[in-house]
Amino acid sequence: MPDLSPVVPTDRPETSWEAPAWPVDDDEAEGPGLRRHREVLMAAILAMAFAFAMVEVPEGRVAVRGFPDHPLPETCGARSLFGVRCPGCGLTRSFIHLAEGDWRASWRSHRLGWMIAALVAFQIPYRMLAILQPKRSPISTRWTGRIAWAVIALLLANWLVEVVAGRLTSL
Repeated sequence: MPDLSPVVPTDRPETSWEAPAWPVDDDEAEGPGLRRHREVLMAAILAMAFAFAMVEVPEGRVAVRGFPDHPLPETCGARSLFGVRCPGCGLTRSFIHLAEGDWRASWRSHRLGWMIAALVAFQIPYRMLAILQPKRSPISTRWTGRIAWAVIALLLANWLVEVVAGRLTSL
């Protein structure tokens, strides 16, 4: 019977493959994920600032406060391409209405806008604490992961309610 075992070249030394080493950021020496905490902190601050700097104009578009005649372009890909709302459609308008103190309009824009806005606002003290104490995480990663999955599940459930109610194409 012929030998069917694979032929291994003997002229190359056998070595194990290792993933390439990524360069370490200077701030990573202070603590794991410090750069990520800074990025999320900046994103949360910008999101909150933009909520106060924007206004909803007719047709559900948003514009910079003081320039209502120049609305920003549509940013939702699902809405632009298919004409339907995605699970996050209305969150920007909901944030804007919350910044204006109009809770009812915020609820009409997106039922979960208040909760997402609270999570974004919570990021500011949470990330600042994480940056100030880089060796100790304020909340375990297990809980942050659970919260993230819960938010995704709530957004999808809310979207399914919109689908069943037939409000998928409306603002």
